[in-house]
Amino acid sequence: MVILTENRRDVLDGESDWSEDAIINEKSRIRSKSRTALGELIEIAQSDQIENRSVFDPEKVGTLLYWILNDPAMFPVADHGGLIGTDDEPPEGVPEDAYLKVPESLQQYRQSVHSEAAQELLRIDHPERGR
Repeated sequence: MVILTENRRDVLDGESDWSEDAIINEKSRIRSKSRTALGELIEIAQSDQIENRSVFDPEKVGTLLYWILNDPAMFPVADHGGLIGTDDEPPEGVPEDAYLKVPESLQQYRQSVHSEAAQELLRIDHPERGR
């Protein structure tokens, strides 16, 4: 299954010349196919027929986790270059225009993903505890 065609990459890059309705529909298709692909990756990871290390490169897994937790659709920081934090106000001595607050919705999402990951890591480190 190929998820990202050239047209879909254009939609993700914000460079599509399609109508707004067509872009909305294509984003919906991308979400749907991505959920399906994630489910299939989980099936592969659970299989005892293929070693996970032959599929899931640790660096790629780390990169995926980084971008999941730093969702550019919720928090576009690529051009910011200043201090990023979770407080409403910048720390003392930091100019307001040099500070960017992580949105509350992204903070909650990060906390949820972190909690799930921590539970799974704990389960690996202490299998006797279960989930």
